[in-house]
Amino acid sequence: LAVSSLVVTAADDPIIPIADFEALPRPEAMELEILARGGHCGFLANWRLESWIEQRIVSDLCQHLTRA
Repeated sequence: LAVSSLVVTAADDPIIPIADFEALPRPEAMELEILARGGHCGFLANWRLESWIEQRIVSDLCQHLTRA
């Protein structure tokens, strides 16, 4: 892995067991963020089923733009 990468997952994901992520080799460029809850792609911000992950992605990308 040559490019900085962030993997966001949830410990309660019913599709991909958390042990699979924990067993991955971790190159310096990879950051692994494991949240307690979130299921499989269910990073909900509110009861309207709106997700917060999109804003997180935009924020992270903008930080990389300002570093360049």
